Amino acid sequence: MKNELAEVQENNVVPITQAGVSPIVQAMMQGNVNPELIDKMLDAQAKYDAMEARKAYNAAMTGFRRDLKPANKSGKNAHLRTTYATFDDILQAASAPLANNGFNIEFKQAQENNSISVTARVTHAAGHSEETTLSSPVEGNKGINSLQAIGLTVSYLKRYTMAALLGIATEDSDGQTATPPPAIEMIGESDMVDFKAVIEEVGKDYKKWFDFMAKKYPAKGELLEIPKSHKGPAIKQIRKSAEPAK
Repeated sequence: MKNELAEVQENNVVPITQAGVSPIVQAMMQGNVNPELIDKMLDAQAKYDAMEARKAYNAAMTGFRRDLKPANKSGKNAHLRTTYATFDDILQAASAPLANNGFNIEFKQAQENNSISVTARVTHAAGHSEETTLSSPVEGNKGINSLQAIGLTVSYLKRYTMAALLGIATEDSDGQTATPPPAIEMIGESDMVDFKAVIEEVGKDYKKWFDFMAKKYPAKGELLEIPKSHKGPAIKQIRKSAEPAK
């Protein structure tokens, strides 16, 4: 009776390759691999695959940049009297070259208090991916509501993360780069001392206040990651909470 996994030729067992089963698994099935070597073999294979995927990514990125055409500049900066490529302009220019070279791009965003973070990730068909993240406070302007301000901030961050990953210039028509989003200034140790002094002044428990605030703001040791702009309103709230009920 013919063995489904092997055929005998001149008293030698010749393994038959099965579709969809890796050579390592086949060797394990046939008892040709020392179990102690399996982890080392799998680790070596994973490192080799990752190296090959990165090589394929780099080669494909060269093709992408060769195929990429200059983006339209539909954005207008009335203050500087310049034009620039918006996120939609860049996405439209890059979509076909990305797809033709085996790439996919995706974005993830998160909001913490008044700060928005956007992560752009480019993944190649071979499996390798690269990503970058930028953050910015939500800066509102006259004439727009809070949701519109968030949308503008997200679009701004998508524009710069995508440009950074793909090596696309984001210069305006006059050669001046757009101003990057300002960093959020956070409180320091001296500010925490101020909080503690006010809390003790009104007769409150500092630890209970700290634990309560840590549910809203991340804590690193004894320091809360509170934006500097939130300090004044927070102190007013502490004093107000100590006032007798009317």
